[in-house]
Amino acid sequence: ASATLTASAAENASGASPSPARVDLTASSAGQLESRAGSVELKVLWYPGAAPSLAATFNNKGITDDSNPTAGAFDGGEASYSAQGLAAAGLGPGATVIYDGLTFSWPDTSPGEPDNTATGGQVIAASGNGTKLGFLGAACCAPTGGESGTVFITYDDGSVVQAPLAFRDWFFNDPLPGTEMVATVPWNVPPGHPDPDHPVSVFYGAIPLDSTKTVRFVTLPTNPKLHVFAMAIGGS
Repeated sequence: ASATLTASAAENASGASPSPARVDLTASSAGQLESRAGSVELKVLWYPGAAPSLAATFNNKGITDDSNPTAGAFDGGEASYSAQGLAAAGLGPGATVIYDGLTFSWPDTSPGEPDNTATGGQVIAASGNGTKLGFLGAACCAPTGGESGTVFITYDDGSVVQAPLAFRDWFFNDPLPGTEMVATVPWNVPPGHPDPDHPVSVFYGAIPLDSTKTVRFVTLPTNPKLHVFAMAIGGS
């Protein structure tokens, strides 16, 4: 006989993660006394409040329709990416973007709705393995032309590693060392803006992974000037 056992942490789970949990197993049959069959110890990983996906953490309206440029603001003020420009570059709503051997899903959102995450330490539940963890995004409002932060990666064995993530400011159209430019498109600004046609960019950055392990959680940097549109795990 066989049975499938599923365990999950309660919403109010507390304590260190990972933490061992012992499960006692019993066997019984009709008319017979129940007998203990053994036990198994599970290493339980949890991050209370972890988001089920990157999309669940979107908190910035960075893409607007050309006909309604003030519906959002990537820079927290008045400027955003042109939805039409992004679509022409292959970054339309829900588009599959294959870059550097990784498969990304561009945000499947309508212009003027939250479509990217200004990073603030959000924890995202993930499941995947490969040689790298990739991001599509950009920095904004960076006085030095770029912004950086630390990503924490939790593997299925409970080990946690950290690595830097950095992007050039979207206003500049050259990537930081170690990153690449994915697309450059017009921005959207209100009528009467002195620079209505300035190009802005989306960049790619990747972090090496231990391909022998499975990623379970990704904790984004704590730097709201870094913005992430998509995230992917893969590579061989």
